Amino acid sequence: MKIVLILAALQVALVWWLRSLRKRYLAETVSEDEVNAVAVTDGVEKTNSSQDFKGGFVRAVMGGIELDLTETAVKKPPAVLHATIVMGGVDIKVPKEWKVRGDVGAIMGGVDGAPGRRPSDDERAPDLFITGKVIMGGLAVHN
Repeated sequence: MKIVLILAALQVALVWWLRSLRKRYLAETVSEDEVNAVAVTDGVEKTNSSQDFKGGFVRAVMGGIELDLTETAVKKPPAVLHATIVMGGVDIKVPKEWKVRGDVGAIMGGVDGAPGRRPSDDERAPDLFITGKVIMGGLAVHN
């Protein structure tokens, strides 16, 4: 019985902590050089228009994140985006000229858009490098 109560308390603490990470605005346009998007049992839409994008973090736990980077530029590639997805989904839109590479592990989840296999004829194109884990969720990258 004590184990059940301890696990329940840990779950409540985890949900409270993850909710405290996210901002109150669920849909916003920002021009920050680093993005931080957290969705816990809800949805977040972010559009970033930074002209010196460096990367950031996206965390989805039983929620969804739509991240639009189509108006973003990278001055010093690669920009590194760290993704943690647990029973949720993240959709990332990138400019057509970007080369996207990544090292994303999936456990009972999927990664669409094949980071690391996106073709680009322009060798000078800015890169986005995506790292992270997908557990029972999905990550999609497209332009």
